[in-house]
Amino acid sequence: MNGRIFSLSFLVLLGACGPVTQAPTPDGSPGEDSTTPQDTGAPPPDAVLGDTGAPPADTGAPPADGGGMERREVLIPTQMVRPGEEATKCREVRLGNSAGSLVRRIHVSLPVGSHHLIVYRSRGTTEQPELTPCRGLSGILTGTAPIFIAQQRESEITFPQGVGLTLEANQMIRLEEHFVNTGTTPLSVTARVTFDLARAEGLTRADMMFWGTQTINIPPRSMGTAQYFHAALPAINVFGLTSHTHEYGVLSTIEVASALTGPGREVHRSTSWSEPPLTLFNPPLRFGDNEGLRLICRYNNTSTRTVHFGESFFEEMCFLWAYYYPSSGFHLCFDGLCRALPF
Repeated sequence: MNGRIFSLSFLVLLGACGPVTQAPTPDGSPGEDSTTPQDTGAPPPDAVLGDTGAPPADTGAPPADGGGMERREVLIPTQMVRPGEEATKCREVRLGNSAGSLVRRIHVSLPVGSHHLIVYRSRGTTEQPELTPCRGLSGILTGTAPIFIAQQRESEITFPQGVGLTLEANQMIRLEEHFVNTGTTPLSVTARVTFDLARAEGLTRADMMFWGTQTINIPPRSMGTAQYFHAALPAINVFGLTSHTHEYGVLSTIEVASALTGPGREVHRSTSWSEPPLTLFNPPLRFGDNEGLRLICRYNNTSTRTVHFGESFFEEMCFLWAYYYPSSGFHLCFDGLCRALPF
């Protein structure tokens, strides 16, 4: 995808969704916080998911605090990805949940050959069960809020006790998977998404923040850096976050800080562009006056061309996403242009 078209699409989305606000970048020093991050990144399992069909069923236990727990699953149908092939494909299906619910846990199994899978709660009314080509981040580009972005072979989020993400009865779910086969033999790929749902009464609603920069310019055979700062939303609790780059990314960090530069306290570190860890916090991160999150992405451009921002595996990105509560909607922010998308 052309990086300029991609960038303009985000600007159109932010304008179409309503008034755009400029993110504040206050100065000052970080406050005290005793929260310790729990890094859940794990080495890939020995078994190769997707080589013989659907991933194994999720046998993880649901959270214990949700009365009337209901488990639902959706799949990406198995397909072949040829050597050198890169594609993004989507499908939309109803989850089949019996009533309005809160998601208490999400688990995703991905195969070799999947760069990431984005799970959205869609406002669509017609199912699209066939897996069809679509634009990368197409749900976000059309104002649809994601609820999980999987980057590891096995990944999950269990929400803090009494907290969950809102789903309507028989919720429409959109799946968007980015496939890349960098090997020399075909890959058989698929994906499985498991939802553990609880009744919504008495639970606090959570949501996601998706922040980052499109200002990426890495000359050939050079190191490069992109970074972004955003002040924290008022009175929030962040209980999980991660970073996202492509193949030239060598290090991504997220810090609690008060400005784009200056002192900061690291709360997330990834040295793997392909499987960055989802870092969880118990107790959750809380922020002092003027504090927010600073994302720093470092790259090693080993190619003979200048690398810019773009959806393709061969271009670069610098994003973070984080889970927080109480919800004020899905919060989308690029280079200081921000919008909350309610659900």
